[in-house]
Amino acid sequence: MECDRYGVSDRTATLFASAVLQDIGIVHEGEASHVEIGVESAIVEESDIEGQNGVIHIVNKVLTPPSHSMMELLESKEEYSTMADAIHHIQEYEPNFLNSITNHSFTIFAPTNKAFKELGEDNLHALMKNRRKLKKMVQNHVVDNMFATGSIHTKLQYNVKTEYQTVKVHKEKDGLMINSAHVIEPDVMTKEGIVHCIDQVLVPERRRRKS
Repeated sequence: MECDRYGVSDRTATLFASAVLQDIGIVHEGEASHVEIGVESAIVEESDIEGQNGVIHIVNKVLTPPSHSMMELLESKEEYSTMADAIHHIQEYEPNFLNSITNHSFTIFAPTNKAFKELGEDNLHALMKNRRKLKKMVQNHVVDNMFATGSIHTKLQYNVKTEYQTVKVHKEKDGLMINSAHVIEPDVMTKEGIVHCIDQVLVPERRRRKS
């Protein structure tokens, strides 16, 4: 059994990290457990390098402070305007919607306008008018934690808890998949967390009524 300099075995560290992931709503399934530690959207490639006056962690990209909030990003890009409108509709009745999780970072899977149009004009219009269904739809695109593409490994499937249901995340050769949606613009950093642009709406599954 291999241990690090603190006497902690690799297996113990992996089990602890897996427990942390499950606690924040991320459960992975596959041939092996593999956990990455990240800072914002960067991945720590080498950790705990001790120096005379501190510790160094090597990351795989430059960390630049984001200049805009998540809503500012959604409002500034035309392809996100329907998602921004959906959030605004909910906030008209619930001003603190999404604010309850802004004490720490979160992730939004943002469908493009084209993705919303694929629902059909009548269905989209009805969705925007139904505040209850609209809130569930938006919540199904929000993860109460940072979720960067660099932390996802091939041959593993991750069951990720959203604010409403659970989505399945896995990586293919051409990029990341959220259920059957493709991530077409990943890891857009904002002040509150990460935005991933996707090409399908994550429509919540209908829950069966108990008989």
